[in-house]
Amino acid sequence: MRWIALASVAGLSIVVIAALVSFSEGERARGERAELRRLHAELDAEVHALRTALAELERDGPRDASSLQVIERRPAREAGAPARDGDLGSAYASDGDVERAWRDGLVRRFAGLDAEGREDALGDLAELAREGDEEALGLILSSLHDQAADVREEALEALQEISDPSLVEQIVPLARDPNAAVREEALEALRGMPPDRAGPIVAAALADEDRDVVLEALDSLSRIDYPAAVPSIVELTRGEDLELATHAAAALRRMGQTDLMIEALDRLAMDLFDPDALVRINAIQRVRRVGGDASRAYLERVMNEDANVSVRLEAQRALERLR
Repeated sequence: MRWIALASVAGLSIVVIAALVSFSEGERARGERAELRRLHAELDAEVHALRTALAELERDGPRDASSLQVIERRPAREAGAPARDGDLGSAYASDGDVERAWRDGLVRRFAGLDAEGREDALGDLAELAREGDEEALGLILSSLHDQAADVREEALEALQEISDPSLVEQIVPLARDPNAAVREEALEALRGMPPDRAGPIVAAALADEDRDVVLEALDSLSRIDYPAAVPSIVELTRGEDLELATHAAAALRRMGQTDLMIEALDRLAMDLFDPDALVRINAIQRVRRVGGDASRAYLERVMNEDANVSVRLEAQRALERLR
């Protein structure tokens, strides 16, 4: 009887397990069906959006190619290589002038592009201008007055690629642009311009209301031979804004103003001995950004003498990254 009972229990267990497996498979199948329904709904929504877009096109009529923002990239071929038939139409391909076709299309359609399209095309115009294309250069210069700030900013970047000192007068007004990002780009573009003309403009930006513009002015002045800006830079090292003071001290170092840099560094380094470990760690980063041998001496002292292991490790990492 015991064996019969055990067999009955075993049989019942098998039935229960089979039922559980069947239930689990059913649950999985229901989950898969739910996922398929979700994906189907998403596909329906995308199809609806496409149909709506097509209906708008049929209602409004075909758009001009320029409004579709289709600007081909410059043909990629080796210098002197012949054009391939069909690259950009038989009228040009027959003469082997695919490059000219691309250039003419870009110049002709530039004005009809939207702001994003003009911004994208300026890089290609800069490449053409570097090769002596006066019409491409003219489009870049006219873009300095574009209503879209992003286009003006991109035009300044294009002029940096061209790097022609004779264009300084075209850049100068943008250092007073209403848009801060454009002013920053203008200051960067002035780095490669004659110091006697670019220097005063960049130095004046040290008083800009936008902090990022001031930081860019400091960086640019450290690359321009314009000693007349030194007193204004020193004033920034004495201000309450520690980030500006740090960048100003670094600019003095790059300008070869060692004594003034050390004076500024000594003030920044006072926080290396603050009772608060977090203040000391922040000071380590500022000292590192100033750079140079004087900064190294401070960081080595902290690494060897500070009582806090985290501070010592931070000083060690700063030394490894010191320039």
